[in-house]
Amino acid sequence: MENAVKQIENENMAFKTRIDLLQKEVQTLKKSMEGLYHIPTTYPTTLAHRLFNKKTKKIEVWNETINTPEEMEASLKRFEDKAKKLADEEAEKTK
Repeated sequence: MENAVKQIENENMAFKTRIDLLQKEVQTLKKSMEGLYHIPTTYPTTLAHRLFNKKTKKIEVWNETINTPEEMEASLKRFEDKAKKLADEEAEKTK
């Protein structure tokens, strides 16, 4: 019985070590992918953003000319921030 328990403890330690190593590999892979972009379009391109504003009952539309993948990323981040701000404002008004 003691041998079986020791064997299971050793196997658990081995699995934990493997999991730790895999987590480190995933972190390394994530770091190595920073700055890489999937480019589904050619540049320059025009990106149209649309948000529905419940307060005004209108769809806000604006266009941006994008020249690089970095600009695309920044544009999408600005859109995300604006959408979150609008959602937060709407949530505050419903309280």
